[in-house]
Amino acid sequence: MWSACMRVSKWICWMYPGLELTECSLTRYAGLLAVVGVLVVVALGYVPLVVLTLWPWRRSHPVLATLALLLEHVLLLLLLWSYACAVLIDPGRVTREWSFAVLGWPLELRGSPEAAAAAQQLHVDDPTREMERGLVRKGHDVRFVPNQHIRLPAFVLMRNRSGRYRYCSKCLVYKPDRAHHCSTLGRCVLKMDHFCPWVNNTVGFYNHKFFFQFLVYALLTALTVGAGAPATLLQRLAQQPPDVTAATAALTIVGLVGWVMCLAIGCALLFFVSFHTYLLLKNRTTIEAYEVSDPAKAEAVEALDRGPLLNIVSVLGDRACTWLLPLWPGVDAVGDGIHWAYRRTGMAFV
Repeated sequence: MWSACMRVSKWICWMYPGLELTECSLTRYAGLLAVVGVLVVVALGYVPLVVLTLWPWRRSHPVLATLALLLEHVLLLLLLWSYACAVLIDPGRVTREWSFAVLGWPLELRGSPEAAAAAQQLHVDDPTREMERGLVRKGHDVRFVPNQHIRLPAFVLMRNRSGRYRYCSKCLVYKPDRAHHCSTLGRCVLKMDHFCPWVNNTVGFYNHKFFFQFLVYALLTALTVGAGAPATLLQRLAQQPPDVTAATAALTIVGLVGWVMCLAIGCALLFFVSFHTYLLLKNRTTIEAYEVSDPAKAEAVEALDRGPLLNIVSVLGDRACTWLLPLWPGVDAVGDGIHWAYRRTGMAFV
């Protein structure tokens, strides 16, 4: 299995130049159980529709059955392809050019444990006294800069509750718009949406498209199994001995379990796909869907909404023919996760 994962990783690196594979950690290794669980559900769903329904159907309706088998396997391919990308591709990280070491520390952290620890690492004598002055030794990286004197690498519209630039006291970086700290990965993520245990990864800028496609294809797969398998399952459950053998009974039970699971998952996915489609059309993440209710953050979040079509393009890419394929649209099409286009608002861009 490990060799198979390595082959998939190399294939993704070849298919998606410029994107990185997300790093492994103990938390992510433990989360592989959820990934295995998803694959088991896919395999269970395969039994009632393909093995018990479409494959035997070839004898009575060869053309329709072949066409249905082809479409179902294309759907499964897209499902597994998008899932692999959502699991393996790094969501995006905040680079060093946004760090306190490069830009200076915010005044709010003067005298904080984080600044004291950073000064101690630089072997500064009496860091507490030095930081109370707001500056730690000329030539060292720990220096405090007023908000209006900080020169960020890119324009940012979002601010904290104090009206100053957002920053992360754990990663010691200023945050680009839409970036947030992920406790599971232990770092800030560009355009963070949420950490999804089912993909064992954080959904962010670089894998947002693949996660959305995975949800859509999982829903379509669940619906096809839920709608296409009941007649066959009922027919097999109605069989009487001697037509029923141990093998056919076991296969029927597996198919029934797969159908019930797909039906339940399909009902849950109907909500998730509806919610994430709404977010896609509004150009929001899950975090921003909650932030928009905060008057201090609402205007910045709403400024990202440039209309449904442009919002879709910002995630899926500028070529409609590739919206269905788990292909990376490129920086020219969707940006770099740091620079964002905003519609005009009454907010002062300072």
